[in-house]
Amino acid sequence: MAMTENERQAVRLADDLRNHIGRWLAQRGLQGPVSVSPYVGRDGRPNVLIRTDAHVARALAMSLDERSHPPPQRPLPPNRHV
Repeated sequence: MAMTENERQAVRLADDLRNHIGRWLAQRGLQGPVSVSPYVGRDGRPNVLIRTDAHVARALAMSLDERSHPPPQRPLPPNRHV
């Protein structure tokens, strides 16, 4: 049975997300199981389900929280005219 376009999109999304999370973990020296499963929701749209252990989940949550609050911007240096 051939996959629908939405099923193919869900598979690509899961692969992309799995790769991004894997690189994110490696950059931080973290290890842990990560499973990203594709599926098509009841609304017909591509979805993924992420499963991991508590250690990786907490690290991801902390990282997301950090990004939700952008760092304060530095003031521009004074313009010096000579």
